[in-house]
Amino acid sequence: GLWTGWQEGQCKSLSVVSVSGTDISRIADYAENLRMWTEPVALQILQTLFPTIRIWPRDSSSMVIRTIHDILSGLGLEDNQW
Repeated sequence: GLWTGWQEGQCKSLSVVSVSGTDISRIADYAENLRMWTEPVALQILQTLFPTIRIWPRDSSSMVIRTIHDILSGLGLEDNQW
């Protein structure tokens, strides 16, 4: 069976892979990709330019993320679907 190697008190490792496809004929897919990747890419660029970002307090990081969301909202790309 599926759980033949399972014993009481032990957990199996679990990996989850998610794939997001983009239909090139749908502008909504491009907007979703923009909304999904803007925050991590912007933070990575900032970390490359300013390595001390890693030691910022949470409030500073939160302010940057909030600003990114405000800019996306101003562009009409609300993140209310997540």
